Amino acid sequence: MGKWKLIGLSVLIVVGVLAGVGYWFISQPMYSVGDAKELALEPLKVTDKEWHVSDRTQLSYFHKGVGRKVLYVHGGPGIPPKDTIPGLDALAKDYYHVYYYAQRGTGNSTALFTGSISDNTWDNTQALESSLGIAQQVADIERIRRLMGEEELIIVGHSYGALLASLYAAEFPDKVAKLVLIAPADLIVFPSQYGGLFEQVKENLAGAELAAYEEWEQQYFDFSGLFQRSNQELEQLDKQFLRYFELIAGKVPNSAAGSSSVWHSRAQYFSMGMTHDWRSELEVIKTPVLIVHGSDDIQPVGVAHLYADSMANAEVKTLAGAGHFMHYTHAHEFSKFLIEFLQ
Repeated sequence: MGKWKLIGLSVLIVVGVLAGVGYWFISQPMYSVGDAKELALEPLKVTDKEWHVSDRTQLSYFHKGVGRKVLYVHGGPGIPPKDTIPGLDALAKDYYHVYYYAQRGTGNSTALFTGSISDNTWDNTQALESSLGIAQQVADIERIRRLMGEEELIIVGHSYGALLASLYAAEFPDKVAKLVLIAPADLIVFPSQYGGLFEQVKENLAGAELAAYEEWEQQYFDFSGLFQRSNQELEQLDKQFLRYFELIAGKVPNSAAGSSSVWHSRAQYFSMGMTHDWRSELEVIKTPVLIVHGSDDIQPVGVAHLYADSMANAEVKTLAGAGHFMHYTHAHEFSKFLIEFLQ
């Protein structure tokens, strides 16, 4: 979710100070579908509270229920839940075992990147993206599957997590039993024909709030000094956007986001680059897919259909009166969709 034209301009600023990087970095994403497979890191061990997915990376998790395992992939980017989700609690009462985890670089999971490691911007960019970017996030889902001992996963992804879940299914189509996408982020194609989240928020502001938002945009998307900023500065910028978002879309519930997540979101920006179109990559997904859209979401329903039209066996359902966090605000109605689909 994002106003990637602005991000692209910011990347141009970054590139302008790099020697020898060239046009590739400006135009191409640092992630390509298939990169997660190439990582091929075997998981190490599992404890009551952590999945050890590499020798230096632990993912914190919690779970509820018994029976068939379901993995929830949170959105943001960088906003893990602190507790179980009402719309998924019904599954835990109905022969399902729901697992929640904090993606690497968020919550209590290993941070891996906490700030500048070099005076060289490109070195920092590579270190950030390679440790927290999309390839590692997708590979972590595969590592989790192995640690769970599941041949096939049921995956539920929300917003940015729905994008990650879709990319996982594209890389590991034979490892997904069923896929549920809740308000999938407008990022499967960039630039987006719908403007993206940042533009959608902006369109709903006026007067002093709009002027303040435009000033915030200039600071947030100025990547020229990104690696000179502290975690506290970046966290403050993120909190400012959260305030604007909540003015338009309602409160973000149950969040464990904080300063530990600030580099996670920026790694995703570099992974996606200025232009990409991953729709054709989703065509390998033959498993049943449910996409749920809230009728009052600031993100248009056309985004859900971009995903659905790229998959062979996907259906879109609209939940009346619901917004972006329908699995919290309309838990009962959402869980009916979900249970009917899974059973």
